[in-house]
Amino acid sequence: MKRILVVGLLIFGVLFFISRISASSKDVLGMPAPDFKLQDLNYNTINLQEFKDKEQPVLIFFWTTWCPFCQREIRVLRDSYGSLVKAGVEVLAIDVGESYNKVTSLVGRYQLPFRVLLDKDSHAAETYSIRGVPTYILVNKRGEIVFWDNEFPSGYKELLAQ
Repeated sequence: MKRILVVGLLIFGVLFFISRISASSKDVLGMPAPDFKLQDLNYNTINLQEFKDKEQPVLIFFWTTWCPFCQREIRVLRDSYGSLVKAGVEVLAIDVGESYNKVTSLVGRYQLPFRVLLDKDSHAAETYSIRGVPTYILVNKRGEIVFWDNEFPSGYKELLAQ
């Protein structure tokens, strides 16, 4: 009985987060993506502005290692990476609030080909008002948010063509 209650609460929590993400996404479409400066796993500092300066679209993926939905989506992202590169899209996977060792362990296990950034203090996630993970944000080459959801943007080419 206790297990059923826990599962029910977990499902309710996930649905609540998804509904909050979807509701907030409509408010930000077309808005400029806030800049951030984060380190990747090689200790290079990356900021979003450098991609806007190059007029390159960016797919930002907020995630954590402990989230089962994130692990599913990170495999989708890994499998889609080749087509994203062909389309000229830079992928930035931002781990929220976890240690370097935890993140590098999962990156090695899944053999992730894209750049992984560490948001150790969750500042970037707060700047973007991330209410749950996983969260995908697609930024066009002008630096505007054109997609925000918890699942991979399968129609990203059409969104970037607008």
